[in-house]
Parts: sequence; structure tokens; C-alpha cells
Amino acid sequence: MSAQNKETGFKFPKHNSKMSFYNQDGDEVGVLDFSGAHLTFEGNADESAIVFMDNISTVFQYRLQLEYNKGYKAGKDFTQKKTSG
Repeated sequence: MSAQNKETGFKFPKHNSKMSFYNQDGDEVGVLDFSGAHLTFEGNADESAIVFMDNISTVFQYRLQLEYNKGYKAGKDFTQKKTSG
């Protein structure tokens, strides 16, 4: 078979993963399921959204602190080099 007659295409790999949301009591309040043809959600959307945003906020604050510390150190190192000679 020549290369001209071959069909081309792409298939995304099937993901068998879920993202579960738990409240402060440890109860599952929602699940995002990526394993089917479409993304599905089951559970309490409002409570799950709060859990999700709280976690994103925590991660974002942590990343901001890391970047602040990196910038602070770079600025401190820069000013020390300028003043020392």
C-alpha cells in the first residue's frame, strides 16, 4: 500500500481518571469523571465549587509566596552586589 492511500488520524488516549471533592468532614461532595466520552459531574455543585476554589486559592497563594521569595532574594542579591563593589 502506498503512503498516499493510508488514512491518517489521531485519537486522544482514554483517560480513566476522576477528581473527587471532599468537605471538611471527609464526605465526598462531588466527582468530576474524565473517563467517558464527555466530562461528567455528579454531586453537590455548590459545595464542590467551594472545595475546588479553596484548594486553587491555597495553591495560588503558595505559588505567589514562592515567586515573591525568589524575587526578593534576586533583588537583595542585586543590591548587595551593587553596594559591595
